[in-house]
Amino acid sequence: MSLSILSKPLRIMPAMPQRPPQANIPQTLAEREQLRAIVMRHVDERRETLVRLMSYTPPVVKKGPTGQPEPPKPKAFGEGAKVFEERKGFANYYFNRVERDRLLAEAKKLADYSNVAGDWTWTGNFDREGRGGDFLLKLTEAPDPADPKATIPVVALNLGLTEYKVEPLKTGADIATLTEPPYTGGLMVALYQYKRFLTLGPKGSEGDKCNHAGAEPVFLMPADGSKPKKYDDVRVFAEVIRTEHAAVPAKWYFYRRDLNPQIQGEAPFKDGALIAGEVTVDRATDPCELYFGEFKDVGGRTVPHRSRRWVLSRSANPQPLQGFAPRRRLLARTYRHLDLDERRTLFRLVEARQPVGEIARRLGRHPSTIHRELGRNRFRDGDRGFCGYFPLNAQDLARRRRQRRRKLAADEGLRTHVTERLRAGWSPQQIAGRLRHEADGGPTVCHETIYRHVHGPEGREDGLYRHLPKARRRRGSRHGRRPRGASIPRERWIENRPAEVAGRETFGHWEADLLIFRKEAGKANVTSLIERKSRFTFLLANEDKRSAAVIAGVADALRGLPEDARRTVTFDRGTEFAAYPELARELDVASYFCDPHSPWQKGSVENTNGRVRRFLPRHCEPEALARARLRPLADRLNDTPRRCLGYRTPREVFEQHLAAPTGPP
Repeated sequence: MSLSILSKPLRIMPAMPQRPPQANIPQTLAEREQLRAIVMRHVDERRETLVRLMSYTPPVVKKGPTGQPEPPKPKAFGEGAKVFEERKGFANYYFNRVERDRLLAEAKKLADYSNVAGDWTWTGNFDREGRGGDFLLKLTEAPDPADPKATIPVVALNLGLTEYKVEPLKTGADIATLTEPPYTGGLMVALYQYKRFLTLGPKGSEGDKCNHAGAEPVFLMPADGSKPKKYDDVRVFAEVIRTEHAAVPAKWYFYRRDLNPQIQGEAPFKDGALIAGEVTVDRATDPCELYFGEFKDVGGRTVPHRSRRWVLSRSANPQPLQGFAPRRRLLARTYRHLDLDERRTLFRLVEARQPVGEIARRLGRHPSTIHRELGRNRFRDGDRGFCGYFPLNAQDLARRRRQRRRKLAADEGLRTHVTERLRAGWSPQQIAGRLRHEADGGPTVCHETIYRHVHGPEGREDGLYRHLPKARRRRGSRHGRRPRGASIPRERWIENRPAEVAGRETFGHWEADLLIFRKEAGKANVTSLIERKSRFTFLLANEDKRSAAVIAGVADALRGLPEDARRTVTFDRGTEFAAYPELARELDVASYFCDPHSPWQKGSVENTNGRVRRFLPRHCEPEALARARLRPLADRLNDTPRRCLGYRTPREVFEQHLAAPTGPP
């Protein structure tokens, strides 16, 4: 198995992405938190997945005073002082601020929100796990009870029949509330940060928490939530602005055409467009991600008109919440078991001593579901008297409860009986039939269950497949192999062939087949072409099984014959004869095809193949398949008398009909 990052093979530790040479963007921050596509290859299988890479900065341990004053910090002087700004974490903050202001100015040309006041509203419809409906999200400013002159932000969301309300700046708010709705990583707080960033810019962040962070890749997933074939196809490089407000860090991605030379033709976004955001409400989980797909010019601003997806904490990845997906009926819901993320949220709410009704409301579940979950999947240690609800333990208990054991794996006596009969040479049908015959209230088993056990983990470990009538390591398809040949129109089926052909009453009707050989001969093969009435034979050498070459060889053999001597050809349904229309186009020869798995419908060529195999067995030397060797063999067959011809030779009968096309007197 090989592991690669962004399609670079055999790289175990991920490297930071290289900036395109034309992008003059300083990489000022050492810490990184980025998405990367990891490619895993095993034999011919290739899988991709997204992982989040996060750096770790150890905490700074402040030591006590040593009694000596700290050395003075170096300061810029002269002309250098004009391009130097001191700031913690930066060697020189001046250039970072210049790049940040330049990027924000480009974005401001597309949409200036600095003078936009009042409430913000999002409307649309959503679709998630078969549940859909209208949603309405409002960002408002409510009076602060503690200070009548001040206001506090409030985010309200109506999602179908469920209502959520969050105060993003409320002190002491628990994480479960701030990360609502469930599985979004804090969508409502993220949209508040989005509005604050657009309207206030750098002023919306505390102190020096609005910085330029270089260029990073963004993976713009399809709007329907499906996984792309290759993550490289949806990867876009963008410039990044980092912000932080109320201890909530965020990253905002702006599109730049010169960072994406791989995109040919018209750019998907304008330069400076804000195409994505990443807001970390809970540092213990993945951030909430916002992706914007379509933009429209409204009132002099280029604004996002359609979100690719409002979303999502990657831990909630199974079914992302779509932004403007096609609506579905609310009644078309199906029951869904609690997943690990819901159990983690449940654990936090239980630890916060929230009532069951409130927990059910936040999870969007019925209270009975919460009661059952806490009763069935609670951890209990009887010896020590310790019990509690833990998400990983609850997930494991639920998985094991739903795990279905096969009948033979659960019944040791029945399994031993079946294994003994298999080793005695009985087939699964015989074992199952005998158990039913002898059953007097005892256990029985279906032959299909025996096959599943043999090819299952327990049977493979014991090697039971060796005792089957056909000792196959892997089980074949129950429905047979899918037809691989080209579809044949109904008028070309053998049932529509003229009846006179079947009775060998007229001359000029042929049959063809392909003789193949072992791999020592390479791809070389031989076409056998037989005239039905005279049994006259052509043996045609082919370099491979390509249909065009095989049919071209048949056409060359028939081209020198008069029209009455080349009327029809009958083939089997192999793909090597798929180019049969060329015979009608070039020689006006009609082609017909036998029914599937019916070689007797072209018995003349099958009989001749048996004669040829006496001289050309499957393991023959490659030199024996040369044209110079096949012609003498065909002459030998054509000059051998046949009882069905009254002991005349095929050549004699063939030449007699050529001299008198309507047949001998």
